Amino acid sequence: MTYRLTRLANDDAKELFKFEKVNKQFFEKSVPPRPVSYEIYEQFLQVLIELLGEQAENKSLFYLIRNETDEIVGRINIVDIDW
Repeated sequence: MTYRLTRLANDDAKELFKFEKVNKQFFEKSVPPRPVSYEIYEQFLQVLIELLGEQAENKSLFYLIRNETDEIVGRINIVDIDW
């Protein structure tokens, strides 16, 4: 199986929203629960805009892990970067 990383982009919004909802219980086993804003698409978009702003300022980097059919199968978040 082949995987690739793609940098988080605005175009990923709908697919990432679905991925977050489908995998909510899995995430909550290892990280604190996502805020309620992750469950309402319009509010999720606002969160995404904020994350992309952090990425544009090189404060954080966000990557999606995609399989050979281009489906999101994971995320990598690198935060609080001290360059």
